[in-house]
Amino acid sequence: MKNFLAMGFVALVLAAGTPGLARCQDEEGCKDHPIVTRMPQFRIASCETKEFEAFEFKVGLDATTGDNKVKVVEGRYTQIVYALNEGAQASPLQVFRNHEQAFQKLRARVYKVWQAGSSYNYLTAVVSQNGKETWVMLEPSDDEYKLNIVELQTMAQQVTANALLKDLNEKGSVSLYINFDSGKSVLKEDGVAVVAEIEQALKQQADLKISIEGHTDNTGTPVGNRKLSGERAAAVVAALKARGIEPGRLASAGRGQDKPIADNGTEEGRAKNRRVEIVKR
Repeated sequence: MKNFLAMGFVALVLAAGTPGLARCQDEEGCKDHPIVTRMPQFRIASCETKEFEAFEFKVGLDATTGDNKVKVVEGRYTQIVYALNEGAQASPLQVFRNHEQAFQKLRARVYKVWQAGSSYNYLTAVVSQNGKETWVMLEPSDDEYKLNIVELQTMAQQVTANALLKDLNEKGSVSLYINFDSGKSVLKEDGVAVVAEIEQALKQQADLKISIEGHTDNTGTPVGNRKLSGERAAAVVAALKARGIEPGRLASAGRGQDKPIADNGTEEGRAKNRRVEIVKR
């Protein structure tokens, strides 16, 4: 038995040193990104990660010039280059269609350019999961493909009671970015922290009365957005009442998508439109 085990160990060592096997193994220290499953018969040839970086994602062709339009996205950046294993076969179109189908299952927003015979094609997907947005750009070539990935944090805002009072008394209103899960009206942990600051502002100025007004981007239907924004505003009011603020000092309204403050044609603009406004009454 000992001789058998020793022979098995030697066989493994020899296999690990075989050039063909080495060309089927991932680069040391590299791994798949959790949001994207690799194509079969590919290995990771290289990888890179930066905690914060900006990357230009291609988002389709300009109808007038034919040039690629780009969107700059900032966040945690990862690049993974996959190389085809020795003896394996997969065309760039196969890689492209495989990822296209995978992103469709994730209900991602997709921008793509595929032109037969072109030396450069790409697919950009925007995946929204658990309140976070991840951008992925696929660039396939003959024997490898590259993924550039940026994890964009949901827009957040540091709020203090003093700053709230200053804006309310000087401007009459203030826009806050209180995060909710997509399609839901339950306050998340960071939203609870914002409510605590609103509570302190109301306690510091005992005669202050406010209206909490919810706003959305134009994704979905006007009726649905008005309903959802009203429920989110009501959730903030309910949280303030639970903290002891008198009901007579509070009101709520859902404005839906009717009062945008930025361009709904861009993700940055839609993020700004998804807001809660505190209005002095």
